[in-house]
Amino acid sequence: MSMRSFCCGWCFALAFALILTGGCKKEETPQAAEKAPEAAPVKAAEEAAEAAPEPAALTSAMDDRVKAILAKADALDGNEDHVVNKCAACVFAMDGKPEHMHEVMGYKMHFCSEDCKKAYAEGDAKKLILALKVPEVPTP
Repeated sequence: MSMRSFCCGWCFALAFALILTGGCKKEETPQAAEKAPEAAPVKAAEEAAEAAPEPAALTSAMDDRVKAILAKADALDGNEDHVVNKCAACVFAMDGKPEHMHEVMGYKMHFCSEDCKKAYAEGDAKKLILALKVPEVPTP
């Protein structure tokens, strides 16, 4: 058996199989569409929506985490007065100034410069706060 006849035999068998199965593209028959009604995906989506937490619950949890981070940052200066005196944009390495203040969730955040303040004022302050690594409060 030569290589040429072997190859043609396989090519012929592959082409014949494709013709029998309807080609490479498999189309859904009307009978198959009737067996899988469209209500099934809708019901699955509704069940998933019921199992997922509501956006309000997620927002509340995020707000609680933001407040906890702000409280920890507030305590860095030894006074818990809802004023963060260290510049959050500079990862609390610089002292903030009252003239560069931005309020977030009842806390006054002092920044060292107008540029640092803009980062929080013009961006999503809550997401920026959630990303902060607040140093531990020094013990006396």
